[in-house]
Amino acid sequence: MNLIRKISPKKLRESDDWQIVFGQESGMGFSNVPSSANPGSDVSLDPVFIDDVQEVISIFESINDGWVGIGLFRLKDGRYLSASGGCDMTGWDCGGSSSLMVSKTLAEIIVFGISESEAYSLGLSEQRKLAEPIFSTIVF
Repeated sequence: MNLIRKISPKKLRESDDWQIVFGQESGMGFSNVPSSANPGSDVSLDPVFIDDVQEVISIFESINDGWVGIGLFRLKDGRYLSASGGCDMTGWDCGGSSSLMVSKTLAEIIVFGISESEAYSLGLSEQRKLAEPIFSTIVF
């Protein structure tokens, strides 16, 4: 089952899977320290907590032979976050992964923080196409 859905930050915090992606579950070994979506940016790389989510912009979850989630979020400090993670059918212990990337703008996170296929899954393909030319002339 694949779902693109709008959920509240409160519902996000209630999800065990998203808590693991955000590195909030002890013992899983996932970090809550993000990387920069745009290598040329001076965005803060302060740790991200699930309670920092101000707005869920778009979220995609797939439950087939495990769980996969991709989400775009606006944080309370103004940064934008792409978070993704997943596990196989055995659970998070042996087959899990997580990634957190931050940027200063929504356009940056859509272009640098998610892949084309993730943009498609999130229903943001059109926004990605519109934002890409903004960054095409920037040299790093």
